[in-house]
Amino acid sequence: MRAFIAVDLPENIRESLVQVEKQLDSDAAKIKWVEKDNLHLTVKFLGEISDEQAEKIKHALSKIKFEQQTVSISETGVFPSEDYIKVIWVGIRPNEQIIELHKNIESALTGLGIKKDTRKFEAHITLGRVRFVKDKPRLVKSIKSADVKTDEFTISSFKLKKSTLTEKGPIYEDIKKIRL
Repeated sequence: MRAFIAVDLPENIRESLVQVEKQLDSDAAKIKWVEKDNLHLTVKFLGEISDEQAEKIKHALSKIKFEQQTVSISETGVFPSEDYIKVIWVGIRPNEQIIELHKNIESALTGLGIKKDTRKFEAHITLGRVRFVKDKPRLVKSIKSADVKTDEFTISSFKLKKSTLTEKGPIYEDIKKIRL
């Protein structure tokens, strides 16, 4: 199964993110927007795992001790760079707590056949994946000028999720919820 570890977002945050999407210049690029119900904060992408690994991962994740955190959504940005835009995102502040949670998850999964992330972890929520850029200056300008309402929310749990890819987009299923 294809799996990842994520924090689900409250309805008001997802609605704020949809409002950010509406501000972005969709005519400047072909963008596959993340559906409102699928917006989440990925803490660790696992990739393909076996059922046996999933059981071990659930057990390892349930042992993580971490305090609930209040964070807020912040500015918009892109990956990997403004010169080559593939992902449009909204950041999380303060992100130190999310980075610490990521480190705890990485440590908990050591020895379970899960690869450690090679890139620096950046706490973010993916809004859309850019398929093709028609007008880069216009797109970049709209991303930089987007008005992000800095709504706060409390991270009180994270989940192991299964992702099934379909023609209409991914379908997510909760495998295990870990309360903080």
